[in-house]
Amino acid sequence: MIKTRDSGSLEMADINNSANSSSDVHQNGSEEVKIDIFEDWWEPTPGCCIYKVPIDLCKKNEEAYTPQFLGYESYDFSKKEGFNVKHFTDLRRYFLMQNHPESNTQGKIEDLPCASKLDASGVRFTCEEKEDRLLDLKFLTSKGGSILPFCKRYELHIPRIMVNDWTEILMRNVMALEQCHYPKETHVCNYIAFLDFLINTEKDADLLLEKGIIVNYLGENKAIVRMFNNFWLQTSTSPSCYYDMAERLKTHYRSPYHHAKATLKSVYFSDPWKGTGTVVAIIILLLTCFQTVTNILRFYVS
Repeated sequence: MIKTRDSGSLEMADINNSANSSSDVHQNGSEEVKIDIFEDWWEPTPGCCIYKVPIDLCKKNEEAYTPQFLGYESYDFSKKEGFNVKHFTDLRRYFLMQNHPESNTQGKIEDLPCASKLDASGVRFTCEEKEDRLLDLKFLTSKGGSILPFCKRYELHIPRIMVNDWTEILMRNVMALEQCHYPKETHVCNYIAFLDFLINTEKDADLLLEKGIIVNYLGENKAIVRMFNNFWLQTSTSPSCYYDMAERLKTHYRSPYHHAKATLKSVYFSDPWKGTGTVVAIIILLLTCFQTVTNILRFYVS
């Protein structure tokens, strides 16, 4: 059942004549319209602008799928060729899909180390300032690493995401649209699934907040963890463009060398003072060893 309330005009929906509808006028002058949607309506009509979200998705957060208001935004589609907006949620998805990364190697991501584990293996998290590239995730290796392998840096670039009261509502509705209408192109679902792998605990959320990748307007960091962990429940995904990147991250994490190098950097080179002290200590140790060897050689020669 769809319930809409408007003081001046009614929301528009393409409903067949076979549906039962009724309206009640309240004392404040507003009119409430109730429309029954039959269970056998599997495919929406061409003019439909409201989807019936699957029950399994609704159970996770019913409020996120409850219509709050119906807005209208002016947008000139005459300049965009080959693009047809189906409804407002599809328009929001279109904006999120701007500069979507393409990959020749695609597959389903089954597992991925969380952010804190990747950080412990030497992966550096970097915030991308461009907000129009939300889905553009990159795993890059710094240049010059072939000359100085120990100084090679591994960076995971993630665009900044603002998390507020509307984030879950927007993402859940776009994900529901992809589940119903784009089952083979679930790009936003794949993006959410990737972040869900990264954010398992508050420690992961704290790391991304510290790097500026997540801006939290919800208050507690627990809310961020809970939101991302619940996003992917009862959701299926298509082959992901992040598959190759996920495989490279897992290969990096499995390497003992990267863990040892990350530990060495965090313990002895975490800041300039520790780094300077470590270098001085190494120089003194080398000079001491050199002097000891020299004295031993002189003793045997004499």
